[in-house]
Amino acid sequence: MKEEIWKEIETAPKDGSKIILFSDEGTIEGVWGGKGWKPIVLACHGCGCCEGALPNFTHWMPLVKPPTNNSE
Repeated sequence: MKEEIWKEIETAPKDGSKIILFSDEGTIEGVWGGKGWKPIVLACHGCGCCEGALPNFTHWMPLVKPPTNNSE
């Protein structure tokens, strides 16, 4: 299995591509929103982090390819 390598956030695509964003608070799927990174899905789970500013994302990586139904 190929090891995934995190890239500096400054190199992340800002063309609407969905990517995985990393901060010291964890990872989330996101996309560039014109003025900053926007989460694709953000579920409020009670810790308070969903109610304020987003974390400072420092790294990114492409999303993994989804599984296919091919038996090959």
